[in-house]
Amino acid sequence: MTETVAEPLGKAIDDYLAWAVVHAFKPGSGSPRTYRIKLNMYAKEFGPDTPVREISGQDWMKTCGMYWGKKEAETYNSGRRAAISFLRFCRDNEPPLTLAEPPRLWTPRPVTRRRDQALPQAAVVGMLDPQRFPLRERSLWSTLYDSSERLSGVLSLDIERIVWEQNYGSVRVKGGDTRYIAWTPYTGKLLREYVGERRWGPVWLGERTPWNSKDKPPEDMGPPVDNLLAPRDDRPAKRLYRLTAHRARVVYTELTGLRRPHRIRHTRLNSLGSQQGVNGPMLKAIGGHLTEEMLRRYAEPSPEQVAQFMAHVGSLMDG
Repeated sequence: MTETVAEPLGKAIDDYLAWAVVHAFKPGSGSPRTYRIKLNMYAKEFGPDTPVREISGQDWMKTCGMYWGKKEAETYNSGRRAAISFLRFCRDNEPPLTLAEPPRLWTPRPVTRRRDQALPQAAVVGMLDPQRFPLRERSLWSTLYDSSERLSGVLSLDIERIVWEQNYGSVRVKGGDTRYIAWTPYTGKLLREYVGERRWGPVWLGERTPWNSKDKPPEDMGPPVDNLLAPRDDRPAKRLYRLTAHRARVVYTELTGLRRPHRIRHTRLNSLGSQQGVNGPMLKAIGGHLTEEMLRRYAEPSPEQVAQFMAHVGSLMDG
């Protein structure tokens, strides 16, 4: 019979995350933070000093249901993925840390996706109101809309990679590739106003120090901030870091009352796809990795456009 090591759960989680950052997670993704949060919830339930080998697969499944069973399917599935990936790491360790297998009944919950995820155009216009929203958020949301890029890609934009005169720049997109995104002169003005005198580093900076700031690469660091409370302190000046996708989503929901800023991308692509003169290749170049099925979907009129059309043509009782 295979011998297992009595390694504490807390240490095994730290070892797993250190390995996964290098070998499993895509560069720039939010998976390390998400998995750490999920696995720390498991550790809270089981106890960080409990040996991994004493926790059965059934225990992992029950705990996942206890914490996220009543949450959205994507949240539950994320907790399941984190546990299964961690268990696989522990079983593959030499010598193994556990022999526990995920129960066969522990299947992912089906995710119901809305076909149309676009926002009303009026809602997007309202997001650019300077009386209601900060400059950082307005410049970010306007760039999201113009470029039709995913949030993680837009947040990877660096100041030195912007061609200011032509209103475009290069970003790191899903999968680690690099591609160019473009925006309108209006968004360009917002970006210039927000960036100010900075000449390098991330465009959008977070107001909080990331939990994994020690692991952040130099390109994710912004300029140092003077310590106004203790100007004579000899400690190194505090630094700002690139705004994370998680924090950007939280702020978006807090300020607008809406969820998923990814819907801004759908809004723009739906608007472009229904316009005459915007062909498939152009839409694909703007939206990035779009399949033929998605191109056809974005070419369909949105519910808002259908409603506007019906108001234009009138009813039987008009006239």
